[in-house]
Amino acid sequence: MVFQSEETTDVLHPQYAGAGHANDIGLVFLPKKLPGPYPQIGNDYPQPDSMITAAGFGDVDNNGSTTDVLRKVELIVEDKAVCLARYPNFLSDTQFCTKDTPQSVCVGDSGGPLFVGEKENIKIGGITSHGVTQDACGFKGNNQYFTFVHPYIQWINEEIARFETNGIVSTSQDS
Repeated sequence: MVFQSEETTDVLHPQYAGAGHANDIGLVFLPKKLPGPYPQIGNDYPQPDSMITAAGFGDVDNNGSTTDVLRKVELIVEDKAVCLARYPNFLSDTQFCTKDTPQSVCVGDSGGPLFVGEKENIKIGGITSHGVTQDACGFKGNNQYFTFVHPYIQWINEEIARFETNGIVSTSQDS
């Protein structure tokens, strides 16, 4: 499925809670088709100690150094109890976190994809949401938090249908 609109359009989840990070998900409809293939959304909640890969164009350090090169980092999923202990607003049905490691996502990576699986079996497992503290990219004591995408599939499909009905987007393969 290819999503297109006349101009870039973005939609935040209607129950996004801002600073509390609940429902931290949005959609972006682009003005032209992007080349595929496109990974599917995974069904399974990432399990503790499993490896995941985050990608983004965020800062490369805490000094605000930026890049125009897409970067990736492999992270290890943390146990839900640790996620909650480090961040009391943690919502175990729609969020997960990664272990405290020197490698991490950083400011500007929010909204970027998080992949699970390998090669032909790669799926989108989540999107980057937030860290626990400011300016703590890659420092000990800063688990990284992600939105688990699968619980939002119904909302995503409803938004696509709404935009199609209003002629804002097309899901045509021919464009």
